[in-house]
Amino acid sequence: MEEVPILLHNKGVDFFMSVATDLLSLRVLGEALKAGGQQDGYQLAVQKLVNDSYSIEWAGIYLSSGQEANLQASSDEESPAFDESKTTYTFPLINEEEVEKGSLVIHTAETDSLEKEDITTLQTLAQKLPV
Repeated sequence: MEEVPILLHNKGVDFFMSVATDLLSLRVLGEALKAGGQQDGYQLAVQKLVNDSYSIEWAGIYLSSGQEANLQASSDEESPAFDESKTTYTFPLINEEEVEKGSLVIHTAETDSLEKEDITTLQTLAQKLPV
């Protein structure tokens, strides 16, 4: 499959989506780790994912408490309504003991707008976010 260059964040720089996602994930992780607290880091992470990505329309971080998952940070007030024209991805947040403690949820602007490499990169990002 041929990769098509896209415009990333209207800065006039063409990247292939997988390269752009790699760079974005590094920036997101850096911002999250620099933040004063976990909550601030989560909010910076989801805002950066949406603001600096071509295809991510909404992002949220949920933390598990028993059987419940509570929204801790989101790029918008609430998760958008289900829409068949878009795709939702859920990536587990894993702590140091390799226990799933929550999830990073991403809604894309279009169906299947992320490549396999993008999904792998976002999965790695979710595993590296502090929980």
